[in-house]
Amino acid sequence: MKYPIVEVFTSIQGEGLYTGAPANFIRLAGCNLSCDFCDTDKEAREDLSPKEIIEQLDPNVRLVVITGGEPTIHDLTELLKALGNGYRRHLETNGTNPLPGDIDFASVSPKPDADLTPYSRYSEAKWLIPEWSYEEIMWDIAEHHFLQPVNNKLTLDMDNVDWCVDLLKKHPRSDLRLSIQLHKVIGVR
Repeated sequence: MKYPIVEVFTSIQGEGLYTGAPANFIRLAGCNLSCDFCDTDKEAREDLSPKEIIEQLDPNVRLVVITGGEPTIHDLTELLKALGNGYRRHLETNGTNPLPGDIDFASVSPKPDADLTPYSRYSEAKWLIPEWSYEEIMWDIAEHHFLQPVNNKLTLDMDNVDWCVDLLKKHPRSDLRLSIQLHKVIGVR
């Protein structure tokens, strides 16, 4: 089986619980949503087998983030199986499709106009601000929650960052934090 690949690269995780951790990224093409604020290229550049994908990973970095677009529109069985040989498999999803088996960590970024797959439980949820209000946060879907300001492709929108900081001051919770897309702040992919 071959997967439509936008890019495979090594950098740091810039969002959520693993912010700052070295990670390999596998960005798959395609998405089942068309969000007007999306900052991600979703066009495939090449089709690769799991073996060809793994050959592009830094073998010293054991964290692999499978992202997109929306990775769950693809049958990830073969890729996840191939990565099961010593890699920690993280999946970033919009939550509209069932989670595949054999993942170690699931990060959801729900979109307001999309229905989440019922009965899914995620490791973390990233709530895009201002797309969501504090009152709309679904606390029962994840263990960790992050307010994440919507930004353009290259820079932070400081109005949205300020909005998140104000929400955190008004609603302090130990399971709610700010995630500002560190990779954009320091200028790495």
